[in-house]
Amino acid sequence: MVNFRYTKLKINNFFRENMLILIFILICFIGGSIAGSIAANTLTYQQKTVLLNYLSGFITEVNELLSNNQQLMARNVILANLKYALLFWVLAITLVGVVAIPFLIILRGFIVGFTSTFLIREMFFKGALLALTSIMPQNLILIPSLILGGFLSFIFVFRFGGGILTGRKYNLKKMLVGYSFSMVGIAVLLLLAALVEVYVVPYLLRLVEGIVI
Repeated sequence: MVNFRYTKLKINNFFRENMLILIFILICFIGGSIAGSIAANTLTYQQKTVLLNYLSGFITEVNELLSNNQQLMARNVILANLKYALLFWVLAITLVGVVAIPFLIILRGFIVGFTSTFLIREMFFKGALLALTSIMPQNLILIPSLILGGFLSFIFVFRFGGGILTGRKYNLKKMLVGYSFSMVGIAVLLLLAALVEVYVVPYLLRLVEGIVI
């Protein structure tokens, strides 16, 4: 019980000490989402038509993959998600992450904002239903995982880079091992999001396919 309280206290202190970084990462995601929503509202009629046709084909393709080659679909989605954790790790240890990590968070926010706004604006109730079944399930895990991964990576970049610039002594091995373990945890969450996308979302799409198409 004592260890649990101590761990909880350490976690609370960690987030409190780095609150500005967390707020910055959240602002990046929210800003990207807003930009995506604005972009969806500025599409021309021709662009909307192309996207709606693509959407119909995408749902059909998902059902075919589910029936014929679900393992291939699972491998592709899992690898795509796990690349985020690897990319965060590489960007952080090379210090490029100070610029690239916020960009990745903004990009993900843009994708979510654009897709959700487009579906709801163009398809109304059907779009909202499609967003709930095809976007929300995996993103309930994926988005917090990416925000947490970006947050931890940004902290590592600042501590590592700050130590180099100021000449402070630091235990590089301890920092790197701790950060690497945290990215393994993020990878596990991203794997869970991928499994939801592969094994849950297609079945939800099948349930609403007759309504939204």
